[in-house]
Amino acid sequence: MGCDLPDITPLEARQINPGVLSWWVQKVRKSAPPEGPDGIPTVPYPNFAVVEFEQVHPGNYVEIDLAKMNWNRKDSQVQRQDAYGWSKGKNVPAKRVTASSLADELRSADKKTSPEARRAEVKKVVDVIAHPQLQQALQTVNVGDTPGQNAARTLREWLQKAIKGNLAETTFSTHPADRDRSRMLREFVDGQSDGIPAFIGIKINYPWLKTNVDLNRVNPKTKQLIHRYVADPANVGMIVAYRGSNGNVDRQKPLTLEWRQSGAVVAGVKSLGQVPGGPLKGRAYGEKMLDRSVWKADLHQYLTKAGVVEYAVVAQGNVVVYQDGSERYIRNFSGSYGFKKSLLKGIVGIRRSPLSQRLISNTRLS
Repeated sequence: MGCDLPDITPLEARQINPGVLSWWVQKVRKSAPPEGPDGIPTVPYPNFAVVEFEQVHPGNYVEIDLAKMNWNRKDSQVQRQDAYGWSKGKNVPAKRVTASSLADELRSADKKTSPEARRAEVKKVVDVIAHPQLQQALQTVNVGDTPGQNAARTLREWLQKAIKGNLAETTFSTHPADRDRSRMLREFVDGQSDGIPAFIGIKINYPWLKTNVDLNRVNPKTKQLIHRYVADPANVGMIVAYRGSNGNVDRQKPLTLEWRQSGAVVAGVKSLGQVPGGPLKGRAYGEKMLDRSVWKADLHQYLTKAGVVEYAVVAQGNVVVYQDGSERYIRNFSGSYGFKKSLLKGIVGIRRSPLSQRLISNTRLS
């Protein structure tokens, strides 16, 4: 559309005739689209524009939010060690949080509009506390119009009693930090301080994060679990499966399966049946690499047995192509970015990115 022309001096320094600029300007103007009423060239309608990736403005100018291209980290099978441990009893991730933050969360429950909503919020907080005695004590006081205040006060009293019973047998070093901790604990159990010391922690279970902390590393010799990783994202892709009959494919009722970083496949609906053992259950780091051809053969056998006749693998950052020829950009599988399962209806193929023109058609199983 335009540019900032160079000064005469650098042109002369390169022994370029400045008269060439007039020739160049006239050539650009001649080849440019005709001007619209506002003086800006009118651009043909961009039939290539991808929904959710490119926005068409008046005058047919296309805006691209380059931030939407930033799926490189989220699509690179990132693993990280986080502060989450593992609760063997509940078989879910667990993490230590400060008791003071837990008390604040309980008190915040009283901001709900009704007593019933307040008690439900307190129950939600209390249900994930790992310590059974503390959990029971807080559940008992989850009554009345201010259950959050009741629970926060009971939490403080329970901690004072629990710490006081062990404080006499606890030894502290002469390090200044240890001496400060000793003093703060004694003031806390004696009721001389208003708040709960920040170094007192409570173990919390996180059952909703179990699918994100299912990537493991084992010792290749002993097969013992060494590390659990947070998978970011949990899934490297989503398998969109379609059933059909008599050679026809029903693409209006997609069935979804999650494809995890470990290589495991998790069925999204019970009608697909139990995923068989073997390669489709994935592997831990330290175990033998999965044979891609064997994994794919097992997937085809499993899907065929479930009545699937066609499927596509959609990853975040892909463009899905529909039966009517329209396209849509799938930034990721989060509802916060507009993803809905209905977007998986009628897919006939995908493009790996908006910048790729290669269409990968759905895989037919029969």
